[in-house]
Amino acid sequence: EKTKKFLSSMFAVGFLLLPAAGCAEDESAETYTIDFSAKTGTEVQFVKKIDAHCPVWPLNGNMNATLNSDALYTIGALKGMNAEYFRTDMFFGNYGLGASIGSDSGLTGLTDVEYSTVMQLEEHLSDAEIKPYLVLNGIPEYAQTGGYNRKPDYEKYAEVMGNMAAYLKAHGVKAAYETWNEPDLADWYDGVYDLMRTSATATSAIKRADENATVSALGLAFVKEFFSKSETADGVTMSNFERFLAESEKEMFPDAIAWHYYGSETGQVEGNFDEGADFTSYLSFMHGLINEYAGEYEELCTLEQHLTEYHPVSTMASVEDTTQLIGAMFASIEPLLKATDVSRAFWPMYISDSFGVIDKDTYRYNPSYSVLWCYGRLPVDRIAVPEAPENVGIYAAADNSRAGIVLFNGGQEEVRLRVSSENIPFASATTDVYEVSVEHINYNAGITAPYQLLHKTGTQYRDIAVLY
Repeated sequence: EKTKKFLSSMFAVGFLLLPAAGCAEDESAETYTIDFSAKTGTEVQFVKKIDAHCPVWPLNGNMNATLNSDALYTIGALKGMNAEYFRTDMFFGNYGLGASIGSDSGLTGLTDVEYSTVMQLEEHLSDAEIKPYLVLNGIPEYAQTGGYNRKPDYEKYAEVMGNMAAYLKAHGVKAAYETWNEPDLADWYDGVYDLMRTSATATSAIKRADENATVSALGLAFVKEFFSKSETADGVTMSNFERFLAESEKEMFPDAIAWHYYGSETGQVEGNFDEGADFTSYLSFMHGLINEYAGEYEELCTLEQHLTEYHPVSTMASVEDTTQLIGAMFASIEPLLKATDVSRAFWPMYISDSFGVIDKDTYRYNPSYSVLWCYGRLPVDRIAVPEAPENVGIYAAADNSRAGIVLFNGGQEEVRLRVSSENIPFASATTDVYEVSVEHINYNAGITAPYQLLHKTGTQYRDIAVLY
């Protein structure tokens, strides 16, 4: 049997789950054959390490007592992305999930009432098989010395953090923790020395209460600038990175160092002339720091990096519809995969404007969700693909029961391709073809998948056209 489909938008993306061979019939288009027996071990496999970040504001409901039911309803979309974690803010002592934890002198993180909103979120995350990644920004009232944005009483702070980790562990919550969010952008602490002491105190208290908990440190907005600066405290001048190492050694090293990356308006992640938007320059800087001090601090040899906000396209990009950036969004996955010491990355924002995964006003699924949905469904085992035309990307993968192809156009011109496949390692069953395009993206409200062009069960497919 033969089926022909024409994806007319120049920004269209085809995602194919192919149980048999496929090709287009446009003789003017060049043919690209995907041989699903050609697994490659020379490239990083399609590991699933992309999660989602959501600031606490879209989640909050009424006066810290409840959460927004509309926002909670979207949590199921995370499962569609094949995410593992959902990152959001505790914001102790202010207006976040942790506002009630240690909220006065009589509460120290031991009572059920302090965790009402946290457990509301956990219920929805658990249903979607997602774990919380909790950002410990703000100081609980019980441990404050001058407000939520000043250094804590370290003994009381350790008490609350330890109690929190023990409570969540006892209630079956497999949370990961991050010791702050973008402290280099906000005047919250009394100096870098106090920031590092606060971070190290939280790390050690959590680890002692739950030895299996994952803890990342700091969540820096501009990691190169921050770790390059120095400060004098107690008569000793150290770089901020040296201070991080010294205070971590006194208490306990985290599992990961956390930092953020926001790209350029074009979404060019690698080779960007603007060093501030070039992802490679950030990785090189971190590699240099770690290698420089690894001989003195052996913990650096196993220190992971978590990109707790990885936004390949600047939120300042001047585009009317982010479907125009789908190619750049897909292309940004490759450099992230190659950064093998980056073990987790969080796509911001989850609920936000048109750059978010979910639109904050309509709760429709934005183009970035379709990108992450397609990638999340690719099998892990990577298939070697032929060199594609300029600006066109091809991802292919297969396992014992599924085979997938993702095609995307990162340029501004229409491209027509014929794509054929061979040697799929299992009997045919179902073929699905999805499109992400200007034509359909605005009608995807409430649909937890990209627009489906084709669904066919129980037949051998010999011809499927995917043309740009």
